[in-house]
Amino acid sequence: MLAAGLADRVGLDPATHLYPQLSAAMALAALDAVLQRWDASGGAEDPNGLLDDAFAVIAPALDRPTSRSS
Repeated sequence: MLAAGLADRVGLDPATHLYPQLSAAMALAALDAVLQRWDASGGAEDPNGLLDDAFAVIAPALDRPTSRSS
């Protein structure tokens, strides 16, 4: 569902482009890593800061593709 929404937003066909599915998977993996780290800290770490850090790491890979990527 997330991949379909991303595909629609960027105008790509998820049947012929990997970008929507990979982007959704990376975003969910980043969220999972943030939640694990936040939980391990006993809630001491700022989840918003962790999210900012996580997305800063993966942002270059989330740039919209300029060509077909399947």
